[in-house]
Amino acid sequence: MAMMAHPPEEKIKHLVSANNVTNMPYTSTDFTNSKVMFGPDRGAIRGKTVRQRPHRVRPELIVLPQQMYERLRDVILTADVMFVNGLPFFVTLSRDIKLGTLEFLPSRTTDQLHKSLETVARIYRRGGFLVKMCLMDMEFKKLEDGTTEVMINTTAAREHVTDIERYIRSIKDRCRSVMSELPYKECMPDVFVIFLLKFVILWMNAFPAKNGVSDEFSPREIVTGLRLDYKKHCQARFGAYVEASYDADITNTMNDRTAPCIVLGPTGNVQGSSYSSSETILGKRCKQKCVGARLQFLNRMKEQFNWGDGTEDDEPQDLVEPSPTDALPAEIPGVELEDDYGQIQAVQDSPSSQSRLVTASAALANANLQNTAQTDSEIAGVVDDGNLDDPPMVSDDEQSDDDDDESDGDSNDDGSQPDFGDGGGSVTSDQESVQQEEDDNESEQEEEQLQQEPDSPGAQSTGAVRRSHRRRKAPKRMKIDFENKA
Repeated sequence: MAMMAHPPEEKIKHLVSANNVTNMPYTSTDFTNSKVMFGPDRGAIRGKTVRQRPHRVRPELIVLPQQMYERLRDVILTADVMFVNGLPFFVTLSRDIKLGTLEFLPSRTTDQLHKSLETVARIYRRGGFLVKMCLMDMEFKKLEDGTTEVMINTTAAREHVTDIERYIRSIKDRCRSVMSELPYKECMPDVFVIFLLKFVILWMNAFPAKNGVSDEFSPREIVTGLRLDYKKHCQARFGAYVEASYDADITNTMNDRTAPCIVLGPTGNVQGSSYSSSETILGKRCKQKCVGARLQFLNRMKEQFNWGDGTEDDEPQDLVEPSPTDALPAEIPGVELEDDYGQIQAVQDSPSSQSRLVTASAALANANLQNTAQTDSEIAGVVDDGNLDDPPMVSDDEQSDDDDDESDGDSNDDGSQPDFGDGGGSVTSDQESVQQEEDDNESEQEEEQLQQEPDSPGAQSTGAVRRSHRRRKAPKRMKIDFENKA
């Protein structure tokens, strides 16, 4: 078909019969058998499918006998939580009507259980029935707070509600039967499991119950008043591959008119629609959960672990975890870092070759106190290094006649030499100490005279001259004898 641009089946049969294409290795019977074996041409379906005119919906509601309705008006439910592949489901079953309901639980909180129970009670109330009581296990003790219109009755410890336990077993048996014929049963997404349970519950309620109130009416017909149609609700089996059409807003494009999908069961409406999952749902929106071969070895980045080939590079290394602050720049607003200045040269402490006069002149010029051109001018309070006299040098080898003359005065009264220890020393002569005492006495006398005659200008001037003369009087040089006379 694809080699001849997907012609219609009638035209290709006529082409083969009329021998319009020579050397054709097929006959018209081969094309008829291929359609039965492989189905219709998939390329023709995706490219030529047009929107079909919908049929008019004609619902046929079933009317129950008045006597049966009055008998079943008050409903008693049994409920429990069922787990399938780790997914929780809230399952209920009415005792007389035998209608089963199932709802997926995203969480097992008290609010979620209250919401699910109210949804079930709303279904019965829509059909004209009133749920009076719900029988549950000890697990649902927290629902007895009276927040719902349904009375909750829980069993004692280690007791179970047998009706709902047996019904859950029947549900799981039906699910295993359907999954046994699926080619991908070892790797089924969670969304497939949810729709599989809804598909099983739909058909379990479509048949009259074995121990129910009627052998003619099914539980679904008693509560909803609707009956299933084989031509509408049995178009494809659960999990089958189909080409589903969808209405696009713009149809004059080269996009496919249909999409490959997997049937997830009928919806149960009157016109006979079905649930289906496209490749988009399977690839992006569905979390795949593999039943078989689910053991995977992943690293910290959720990638397949590399076992290596046994070389030296595969040796275990120290664990280094990247810090979340490594990629962040270590910058503080308003604070400049060392890298912002580029190459920085260190400052070397070297003695300045300039004189003090030049340095002082530059400092004044920096303070806008003097022109920098007048570097040779004298500044008050600053003495140039060139104007200073050389300090006197003292030599240990100096020998004078005065040392020999004064050596006689260095002995003690008893004629012995003073003890300078192991090394040399310095001694102040008695004459200098006497002279210092005389000077102090004279200064005290002069101050007393000035205090007695404060109005005498001559006395004040004389005292000032003497004091200044005493300040200018240089102390006598101390004579040091470094010879060890001991």
